Amino acid sequence: MRKIISILISVLFLAGTAACTAKPGSETSKPDEPIEYENVNAELNENFCGDLIAFLNQNGFSEENYLVSPTSFRAALCLAIAGAEGQTREELLAAAGFQSVDEANAWYDGIRASVEWFRENLRLENKDAEAWLGEAGKADRAFSVVNSVWNNTDIQGNFLDTYKKYVAEHYDAVANSVSAAEITDAVNGWCNENTNGLIPVISDDLSENASVLVNALYLRTAWTRVFEEYFTKKDAFTCLDGSEVEKEFMEQTEDFAFYQDESKTLVVLPMKGNMYFVAVLGDCENLPEAIQNAEFEKVHVKLPKLEIESSFEHSELVRYLASRGVVKAFNKSAADFSAMSDFPWFIDDIIQKTKIKTDEDGIEAAAVTAIEVKATGFMEPDQSKPKEFIADHPFSFYIYSGLWNENPEMLFYGQCVK
Repeated sequence: MRKIISILISVLFLAGTAACTAKPGSETSKPDEPIEYENVNAELNENFCGDLIAFLNQNGFSEENYLVSPTSFRAALCLAIAGAEGQTREELLAAAGFQSVDEANAWYDGIRASVEWFRENLRLENKDAEAWLGEAGKADRAFSVVNSVWNNTDIQGNFLDTYKKYVAEHYDAVANSVSAAEITDAVNGWCNENTNGLIPVISDDLSENASVLVNALYLRTAWTRVFEEYFTKKDAFTCLDGSEVEKEFMEQTEDFAFYQDESKTLVVLPMKGNMYFVAVLGDCENLPEAIQNAEFEKVHVKLPKLEIESSFEHSELVRYLASRGVVKAFNKSAADFSAMSDFPWFIDDIIQKTKIKTDEDGIEAAAVTAIEVKATGFMEPDQSKPKEFIADHPFSFYIYSGLWNENPEMLFYGQCVK
């Protein structure tokens, strides 16, 4: 009998050239922030991201360059949560850092509000730019979050109408029904279109999948204060093991939010659209507190251009959820996704692939998260001297949306150690 698999895929692409607005209380003004959504537990949100990073570092990645997207992971989990019932749903909610389905929906509403704010901010900026400079003066930025769900009509199991209605209402997901011969090209085409060609192929063969649920997040933006190419030079980067490699370093000296103590030094590089790149030398303990205590100072920043690709395809993300109490969803005899399908399914594996590139203008990054759901019974399981942030040795970085908001969203975490 043919293998029956359902894959939930979350595609997150981050691209651009960027910098944003200032910290509250600074002399630099900032645009109005996106709407703050209530009923979202900021501590649980922070714990999900921090625990994920800690888990990966403790499981073979601490000495590797890597990039992970907590947002992409969580968005995929939301699509699974929407189709789960009973203890399966409760375990997934808790592992994802939500106390209820309403809180999961409110979290996604916050993501959607950030997109709407970004677009309105860009529209107003381009309206002014066009008035002064014409079409050539308009900014080239974009931010979108879209969802779709796909049902393979040649495989046993169908989405319930109630599930399709629910994900349409809460996640703007369009439901599609296609044959086994069509599903691979259809899903890959959708991914290609909604990531501006950055992720043209999510799979070479989806024909044996019962269903595919896809979330795509795309961002193209710019540093608020771009790095001048003139100052970019090659220099030595000291790796974690003490060896040296040559990298291209971007440099600039400007007023940035800056924090330093005996264990860490961090700088916040703002990006347009309420996005922020936070670079950290040293440990990342108590990062939110350090960010809130950062002060605007003249800082000389030296950062290597980044090009990092990561792949989490050896059940790292499954083991992470298991460490947070998820049992039922992975058990073919106990999983309950009866709110999603008229056929019993269980989660078999979760994969995420990511990539990031930075240059003088901004950043470009992508992440794909795939949750494989199999059918049960068929498959086994200033005046003073400037401060300095010289990243010529291992450092970590974060990309946030709404950093100074009450509930900032960590879109990406990465580290460069070699």
